[in-house]
Amino acid sequence: MEKNLKNEEIKNRVVAIYENLQRKYEEEGLKNKVDKVNYYETLQINSPAGGLELYGTYTVRVINEHEKALYEIYDNNMQLATIDENGRILFSEEYKQDLIDRKELLWTQQLAQIEMTGARLEVPEKLKEEDIEFKEQDIIEEKNKQKENTQLKEQEHEKELSEDEQEEAIAQEMGLSKSEIACKAKIDPKQMVTSGEIENETFEDIIGVKNKYKTIYVINANKNTEGNNKRFAFVGITKEGKVEHIDLPTRGSTIPDRRVYTINRDGSSVKEELVTEMFRINRNKAISVRIGQFGKMEVSYLRRSPGEDKFIGSPIETERQRRTREQVREAMSETNTTKWDLNDTVKNTKEQIGEQGSDKTNLNNIDDKQDNDIALDKNEKITMHDGTTTTLAEEAENLSMNIDEYNNYFEKAEGDCAADKIENIRQEVLDKDEEPTGREDRGGRLTPEEEALLRMQNNNN
Repeated sequence: MEKNLKNEEIKNRVVAIYENLQRKYEEEGLKNKVDKVNYYETLQINSPAGGLELYGTYTVRVINEHEKALYEIYDNNMQLATIDENGRILFSEEYKQDLIDRKELLWTQQLAQIEMTGARLEVPEKLKEEDIEFKEQDIIEEKNKQKENTQLKEQEHEKELSEDEQEEAIAQEMGLSKSEIACKAKIDPKQMVTSGEIENETFEDIIGVKNKYKTIYVINANKNTEGNNKRFAFVGITKEGKVEHIDLPTRGSTIPDRRVYTINRDGSSVKEELVTEMFRINRNKAISVRIGQFGKMEVSYLRRSPGEDKFIGSPIETERQRRTREQVREAMSETNTTKWDLNDTVKNTKEQIGEQGSDKTNLNNIDDKQDNDIALDKNEKITMHDGTTTTLAEEAENLSMNIDEYNNYFEKAEGDCAADKIENIRQEVLDKDEEPTGREDRGGRLTPEEEALLRMQNNNN
């Protein structure tokens, strides 16, 4: 039984090392592929300083596709040292600092002496009985097995809360009453926010809560829950139904700090907007929240250009805000748009807005391809899904709006094409008109919006 437990622990260690190496290669833009990992329970280490005892540690040898060998010493999942091609041990700065923080002064001095005198590993000619070789396929199979076991355990403990129960739990966690939750937006933490050749980031990856919550909400905050300076708060609901406050720091309260360039979900509009609040993940990433048209809470992922010192962002999917298209997610990816590429993007955005004399441009107009620039033509014929045709100018007239006002609605509207957007605007107007308005107090007369909708329906017929 003990041996089985030990083997499971070893497998867990190797899977963790494999995942860390894959993540490291991706972050560094390397194409390396781990072929196998050799696990050594003990390896002989010689040191002129009098020998080296690292209790509870183990050594692994990582072999990649380029036939390079890398030895590393671990304590659980913490890397203590690497070993170069000559067998020389190099302790990590993180491990040294950890010893200093724990006031392990004697061991810190011994490490310095070991490095100075040159401790070396005796590389074994072959694996011993207690050592294990893991090929990549073995590691991947073990990783998938662990994932399946984790999912089964999660399902056993999973608790589904109704919307009413969720609101009650959120209010209790945040010290509010249900009636004080004036607005909220539901976010799927596993939704893909960026798409790149190397990395794909989810919302939970970006805010640092991977695999922690089943659902995340953004709600309105008050001085009792978040202090006087915060308007919104993030809360997460675990698979067990527990509600937890996600403390994301906010920085930048002045208006210039909160003016950002925002891309809409299909990339047809990039405009400068003032967000209500920014939650900084780090110096170069943030999450913004604002109340947009029709009272919808809009959540966006922001990236900062280092040279231009300006944020550019794309929408986060909520129950009222649909998923961004692939083109937008690729534009927000760090692999497709590096931080220096972002400078050019922001610069192009500023130039386009200046040239047009308005507050908006288009994603195609700010990329590095000159041959795909497009402009919005208010008189261009748009074929609807029912076969009828219309233009933005006609739609604006039917709704008794000027063209700039309608364009603002069009840019915000959801849809994968122009016809989708127009239909959604029509439906929003219809839904709004169906709300109780106390018509009996007006003698049963139609509102201007109802008259516009009726004209639009008659024209289409």
